Amino acid sequence: MSSSSSNDDDGGDDTSEVHRSTTFRRRKRAEKLKLRLLKAMTGVASNQQDVMEASVSSTIREEDSSNPSGKTCLTNVTPDTELAIDMEERDTEQRSSQSEDNNSSPGEDDSLQKKRNRDDSSEDLGSEKSTDGCSTQFFRLEHLANAGGGNLGDDDPDDDDDDDDPDDDDDDPDDDDDDPDDNDDDVDNDSENDEGNGYWAELEVANPEEGDNNAVDNGDSDPEDDDPGDTDSESEDDNNGNGGDGNLYFNPQRMNIICHLYANRSVKEVLALVLALFDRHSWTYESLIDCFLVLNLFLGGNFFPKCKQSLWNALNRNSLGMKRHAYCPRCRRSLGRYKDLPNRIQCPGARCGRVFMKRNIPYFMELSLKSQLAHFLARPDASELLFSKANRAKHNDAALEDIYDGEEYRHLEDGNEPILGEYDFTYTFNNDGFRCTTSSSVQANPIYIRLNELPLNVRQKHLFLAGIWMDKGDPEMVLFLQKCLVRQGNRLSREGITWNAPGKGVITSKFLPTCCTVDAKARCIMMNMMGPTGYYGCTFCPIEGVQANGVKFPLEEEEEGEMPQPRTDAELRALMEAAHDNPLGDHQGVKGISPLMYLQHFNLGTGMSTDDLHPFFEGVVLFHMDKLLTDNMAPYYIGAPANVAIINARLMSMKPPTLLARTPRTIDSRAKWRGHEWRNWILYYAYPCLTGLLPQRYLRHLLKLSRAIFLVSRDSVTENDLREAEEKFTEYVREFQNFFQVECMRYNVHVLLHVVRAVRCWGPAFVHSTFNFESWNRKLKKHIKSMKDPILQIVNRHLITSFISSVPFDPVNFSPDVQLQVSSILLKSDLKTAETVGDVHLLGQAEHGMVSEEERLALENFNIRNIQGLTRYKRALYGRLEIRSTEYTRSGKNNNTHILSWNGTFYRVKSIAKVRRVNYPDTCLLFVHQVELNGHANIVSHFGHVALVQNHHLEVCSFESVRVFAIHAECAGLSLIVPMPNSCEID
Repeated sequence: MSSSSSNDDDGGDDTSEVHRSTTFRRRKRAEKLKLRLLKAMTGVASNQQDVMEASVSSTIREEDSSNPSGKTCLTNVTPDTELAIDMEERDTEQRSSQSEDNNSSPGEDDSLQKKRNRDDSSEDLGSEKSTDGCSTQFFRLEHLANAGGGNLGDDDPDDDDDDDDPDDDDDDPDDDDDDPDDNDDDVDNDSENDEGNGYWAELEVANPEEGDNNAVDNGDSDPEDDDPGDTDSESEDDNNGNGGDGNLYFNPQRMNIICHLYANRSVKEVLALVLALFDRHSWTYESLIDCFLVLNLFLGGNFFPKCKQSLWNALNRNSLGMKRHAYCPRCRRSLGRYKDLPNRIQCPGARCGRVFMKRNIPYFMELSLKSQLAHFLARPDASELLFSKANRAKHNDAALEDIYDGEEYRHLEDGNEPILGEYDFTYTFNNDGFRCTTSSSVQANPIYIRLNELPLNVRQKHLFLAGIWMDKGDPEMVLFLQKCLVRQGNRLSREGITWNAPGKGVITSKFLPTCCTVDAKARCIMMNMMGPTGYYGCTFCPIEGVQANGVKFPLEEEEEGEMPQPRTDAELRALMEAAHDNPLGDHQGVKGISPLMYLQHFNLGTGMSTDDLHPFFEGVVLFHMDKLLTDNMAPYYIGAPANVAIINARLMSMKPPTLLARTPRTIDSRAKWRGHEWRNWILYYAYPCLTGLLPQRYLRHLLKLSRAIFLVSRDSVTENDLREAEEKFTEYVREFQNFFQVECMRYNVHVLLHVVRAVRCWGPAFVHSTFNFESWNRKLKKHIKSMKDPILQIVNRHLITSFISSVPFDPVNFSPDVQLQVSSILLKSDLKTAETVGDVHLLGQAEHGMVSEEERLALENFNIRNIQGLTRYKRALYGRLEIRSTEYTRSGKNNNTHILSWNGTFYRVKSIAKVRRVNYPDTCLLFVHQVELNGHANIVSHFGHVALVQNHHLEVCSFESVRVFAIHAECAGLSLIVPMPNSCEID
């Protein structure tokens, strides 16, 4: 039986049954440890060592005579000494536990072993015991901390205690104090009557089967191992094996140097650097305040906040316009502003009428979009970013390459009186929930908006939080949207924001809604319509559905060649009004008025996007593969162990580029796959992995979906691409019904028929994907440290993150080196740039050399002559593409050597070079070999068959001509290459 189980048993302190060898070893260890520690802590001279040794030995002998149990009593030892003895003895006993077990007598029974384990555990825990009048006391770490004013027994990881500062009277530090200077119209400054809001904590207590808040692993923890490159990390025994004092100490020659401040830094610059560390490493507030206190001590003044309240004052949180709206936890009826509630509140609902204490009333948070947008517009580079749309370079003027090219966006700009003015902007909004912890039923639902006019590489980095709801189940969407989105959105579209745009003067910009991108469930809730599993559950067309083991949406025979007629804005508004007047009538799935009906300039018919994450990858692709791998009586079954082993072997041999965040996992672990893994499967891996295993007709069917998704996800979508994609989607849905029957015609399969329409309206699929917003949900989830006021934790940390992210772009308030340091902290990149030439960042060690004859001919063919020198590199960063040459040997599971150019040619990068010429600036180029193709695969045409015999003629390719990475796969006797559809998507 293990010691952990024996700890649960009740037992006395009698140690008479402990083996004599164990008792002897413990006494000898205690004697040696006390002697060494007393020497180290009292600084005894060498000529007094014999006297002390005799004294300690005498003391131990006296203890032995008065203590038959064998336990050693420590006398005349300071608490610090006892703490050190406790810690070192525990470490020593752990190292020798194995040898003690081996020395136990063979006849030792289970009861004796239990009692011995209990005694070992009791000593390890340092508990207080009394045996025959002898008291052994170990001072535990928290005892010493409490004696010094610390509080290591804090149950709230986010520091919701009242120990930050003796002058801080805020019992809930995340709430503001009653400050007469606060503006109650903008910020809630209500007190909690010495109690925090316990609603969400009680929800967790009410579900004992749910786990604790899952600890967030940032992936950056520093293991306690030695640095392999540090020659001093491991040494021989001290003093030629005689042992040292066994303690760490400061090197006096290095540590006694007096520190001087040579850099003139403002308080806000130091504050920004510390807050960047706080955000990057997910510090607790206690750690942050302690860091500020150390800085105050070091600088000799109170320059930095000493408590959280002073931190919020320093960051001017009161100007952010946060409002808390309370609602009844039973009927979810609005109860007004949280700060205005009395201590006891009765729900005004006629069917409810329950009475609640204020601390048990839930609320949702509204954040001022105007304040957040005004803060962003104050950035020096805001004007350049927002007006960059006019300067963008399109690769194909007739293609869809961004949201500006969609029909609905152009409609806002066209006409004699365009809705969208010269200085106006648009936004996409999203609402998608996430569970607060892995095993919790409490769900957080944020509302994001994202400015469409920002460049693609910047757009994802700047999302604005309009509000957040946290409770079990789905939010009360009418109340939530009306308070947080509709009211604020209408104010932004009517009044706008006045700001100073460099080069344009003081202007007023209005913000208009364009597209809502959410999953099917949230789309139906926001539209106040039947869910996707009910009749008329499609928000895009009035298909009724049939009952076939649940409501399904098959294609009727007479409709198989036609697309369903879409709903229009006018039709939906009429149905909503009719449903409001007559709730019992048949209104084609519309249950009543949606709050979005009152959002000005929002089109209910075309404003909802189909998304790609949920219907494509987590919907249809996942369901399709489950059918192939689990229907063991079907002709398409490939789930036999032998087939799965082949698929796994092929899948694990794939080497995708690093732009795909996750390398492949085995197909039998697909239950844990994320959405981007299913995307990679259908676009890149399915064809080579299933070739020769899945019958040809079923493989062709699956790859029609692959081809259609590839076409609508490209960085430049032409009209021919749209027509082919619509044809492939329709064929896939029709064959899906034929192969798997009506019972499998779920809503996600039906919605594929509406994808091309959404792409025509709003541009390529990745532009209005929920992938971007899902990544921000993960960031918000990391902000939750406990279930005490989790909304405030999210909001406070999100605002700090937003503030810190603007520092690298603010040269007015921050010096260049501070901007660079904050940027390096936040980027979390391990790429070491050797040199930057234009938009190309050369990475790694430079290799200077002569130009070979082959390289000279390639450069001349590229019209580059008069070469002075050439420097080679193995890696280079261009935009989001980290291009690697074939000379880079540390690629491991990734391959970044294959690229597709804008002229449609595949290349393999041999080397990366910086060329120096006479009277010309330095130029970065790629030496490449063209990948010869035998033609494109008939079964899925975005795959190319690589020729067995390659032309090794060296060519030159510019970085500007690189379009995307390509993935090369060799399996099933095939050599295939497939390009990524774009380089803008994120995982």
